[in-house]
Amino acid sequence: MPPTAAYIDPMSGAIVLQLVIAGVIGVFAFFRHSIWGTIRMIFHIKPKTDEAAEAPASADAPATAIDAADAHDA
Repeated sequence: MPPTAAYIDPMSGAIVLQLVIAGVIGVFAFFRHSIWGTIRMIFHIKPKTDEAAEAPASADAPATAIDAADAHDA
């Protein structure tokens, strides 16, 4: 069997390593929502809720800027 030249110079090795690392980070960035959902499901972690969204709107406050303008004109 003849000897083979399986030499990778340091720069080529660095580029290959950079491609591998960028690929792994890219996969995590692309699938971040499904990955976090799976982690939450495994460890039974509930997502945080926004308290402002849960609070009911005040009856005195107008719902929109248009309602506020109409209330001012009346």
